[in-house]
Amino acid sequence: MMNNCQSCGSNNTIEFLGSDSSKAIAFFCNECFLVQVKKSSTLDRVETDSSQPTQREIVENSKLVDELTANLNLNEESFVLELVPNQSVLRQFFKDKKIDCVTAKSPIWEVQPSKRDEPFGIEQAWAFISASHPISKGRKPDLVIANHIFSHSHDINEVLEAVMLIMKDGGTLIIDDLYIESIFEFNNRADIAKKSDFWFSTHAMAKACERHGLKVVDAKFLPRENGDPIVKMRWTIQHDHMFSVSPNVITILGNEAEAGYASETKYLEFKS
Repeated sequence: MMNNCQSCGSNNTIEFLGSDSSKAIAFFCNECFLVQVKKSSTLDRVETDSSQPTQREIVENSKLVDELTANLNLNEESFVLELVPNQSVLRQFFKDKKIDCVTAKSPIWEVQPSKRDEPFGIEQAWAFISASHPISKGRKPDLVIANHIFSHSHDINEVLEAVMLIMKDGGTLIIDDLYIESIFEFNNRADIAKKSDFWFSTHAMAKACERHGLKVVDAKFLPRENGDPIVKMRWTIQHDHMFSVSPNVITILGNEAEAGYASETKYLEFKS
């Protein structure tokens, strides 16, 4: 039975990493090029990483906050919303700069792990923000940072709709998440299912954003830890009518097409 794409709704999909519908672990959308893991009660659910950040990660996160503060002209009047699956990675660095930052995480994942099939969206994000906080009084974030939320969200469009509802016009969305290249390094169904529900190319991310009035304006690979098989990408996303696209995006899109991350023919080759 063919699956509709969870992002764009197209039924123009093909089975991926499997020989038939009963064995396929994922499917690939010919329209937006998103690879999505099949939902199945027989597969283990996504496991989030609750480990403490390494010293290298702490240094990189500090540098990221410095860069974002400078590039986006953030100051003591700015407001940052950080969406995370378990723990904050950037809040303290913003607070050190006297920039208001709130971390919103999924209460269902913390107190009811058995209900992880429920999507992470606007209601869950607000559940961790007190009634006295400025966001509840109509103040909109200048910056929303989604750290490994989209690949585990179970509903990409709900999260993007939530971002559009709460982000200031002219604001910025930063997405740090799993990159499509990683999926080819796994050949075990359980490993793939545990790592992610979605594997994004820049093309797939851009297609999803377009439907919500957003545009990918920059993209860069994140450094790997030694031996880490997961490739991660940082996408910078802004309102479609306000910003131009970085040459980085054009280069990465071209590389993706060449590598086959945006071509049905190449995906069929990977499948065989």
